[in-house]
Amino acid sequence: MRVRCVLLVTAALAACPGCRQWYAADADRQVYATLKDEHKHEFGYERPFTIDDGPSRNLHMTAEQILGELPLAPALPEMMAESELARSKSPLRQMDLATALTLGKRNSRGFQTQKESVFTAALDYTTQRHVFEPQLGLTGDVIRAKDGAGGEDQLRTLATGSNFTLSQRLTTGALVALDLGLTGLKYLNDEFGTTLESALSVSVEQPLWRDADRLVVANQLIQSQHNVVYRLREFARYEKSFCVDVATRYYNVLQQLDVVRNEWDNYNNLGTNLKRSTALAEAGRLPMFEVDQARQDHLRAHSRYLSALEDYERQLDGFRVFLGLPTDAPVVLDGNDLAALAAAGIAEQARIGYEDAMAVALSRRLDLKNALGRIEDAERDVTVAADALKGDVRLVGGMNVRSMPPAHAGRFMFHEGLYEFGLEVDLPLDRLNERNAYRSSLIDYDTTLRSYMEQVDTIKQSIRQSLRQLRTTQQTYEIQKNSVELAQRRVSSTQKLLDAGRADTRDVLDSQDALVTAQNALSQALVAHRIARLEFLRDMELLEVDERGQIHEGRLDGHNETGGAASRIDEGL
Repeated sequence: MRVRCVLLVTAALAACPGCRQWYAADADRQVYATLKDEHKHEFGYERPFTIDDGPSRNLHMTAEQILGELPLAPALPEMMAESELARSKSPLRQMDLATALTLGKRNSRGFQTQKESVFTAALDYTTQRHVFEPQLGLTGDVIRAKDGAGGEDQLRTLATGSNFTLSQRLTTGALVALDLGLTGLKYLNDEFGTTLESALSVSVEQPLWRDADRLVVANQLIQSQHNVVYRLREFARYEKSFCVDVATRYYNVLQQLDVVRNEWDNYNNLGTNLKRSTALAEAGRLPMFEVDQARQDHLRAHSRYLSALEDYERQLDGFRVFLGLPTDAPVVLDGNDLAALAAAGIAEQARIGYEDAMAVALSRRLDLKNALGRIEDAERDVTVAADALKGDVRLVGGMNVRSMPPAHAGRFMFHEGLYEFGLEVDLPLDRLNERNAYRSSLIDYDTTLRSYMEQVDTIKQSIRQSLRQLRTTQQTYEIQKNSVELAQRRVSSTQKLLDAGRADTRDVLDSQDALVTAQNALSQALVAHRIARLEFLRDMELLEVDERGQIHEGRLDGHNETGGAASRIDEGL
């Protein structure tokens, strides 16, 4: 009878749930340490990073639990009486911009996907680093055997074996390997005794021609490390764009809420005008058709108000979904943010020179740094492909020794060992595939270079467009502010003229319509300028986002060669 028992201790440990969690935690620890170091090296400061605080934890949470940290909203104004929010059975919560930014980072599904891509890149980097770390291996077996031919004196044995391996890949291309084996044989028949033997082998292989360049040997390691940096930069760019997008949607919802307010006020004002016109008509001072005009405009204003209210609720629903919140989450936005923006107005803008803006953008843009890094990668790929055209010449050496029999496993007979040393040569007689790969790498290098040049032009174009948009929205805001003042004076004067009999109802209705149009355009211009400013700072790479998702404008690191230009722009904004 023969029974073979393989040592499965390590496999059993790996299979247990607790050990699987340990492996995941160990991977997290190593990846987070890597990202911490790379982030500090790239950006000059440490930044916490985790993928375990994403929206997945909300799967079994109600909207009230998710929004429980938000303050209760004040009572809804009368203009919201016909909205779905007014019919909500849950207490309404109020969310300001700062909270929206924090919730967006924590709950957005797209944001979580971007974080996971950074994690995956760092995970691959740990894999490539492990290639140049010591590789350990340990195997073993136990075999029990019985020879049934011997009758009562049958031969029974118990054989054990173990093998320990250690290998190390060096950046010179060398591979050093050590193998230590131990075998034991015990005769269960006491009269035969026990034997114990060991064997030691060491091998060394050093390329001398192909695969001997450190840059070639470590190519995948270098590329994986670069990929981590690229993903950190891309994530930083995405984070800024995401926060600008949150702010854009947030202010757009508030702007639509302001439209609702303006349309509501217009509806009430026209209702007052209708009562006044009706009274004047009853007194014989106005013809009835002018009363009908006032009534018709009042009905039209009611329809516009309801349409504006529907648009507001639709935008609010979309904003909730964008933040990763339930569509029916009982949350409203803090209208004080738009009021504060309106109260601050737009400061006097200094003239921002295009050349200064361009110098700062080209020196700070993270995506341009990535494009420049990919040129370096493509150049290294050319070096690797050229190295593959060479032949194989390897310096090889080895040693194999055994222990003294029968039971001196720790005493090796080096004087009787086998020693090898020599060269292995494989001349490059057939290199068609390598030739084609090399030519392809040259084309890829040229393509990467053109892509970089195109990106420079694209950035220049975006800066010009952002700068024009910033100036245009500033001028539009000033125009609309004057337009509101004129419309308010027009409403007041036409009302007085109507009372004096020197104007008709249509003049009053037209002035009221011009006022609500100007008010809507003013809030739209204010929001458009705020968004244009944020987009300009983002395109200039002068926008920073902290770990809570809060936006900091014009933050400079103080180590930029174009800091003078950047400072002038920051002061101008």
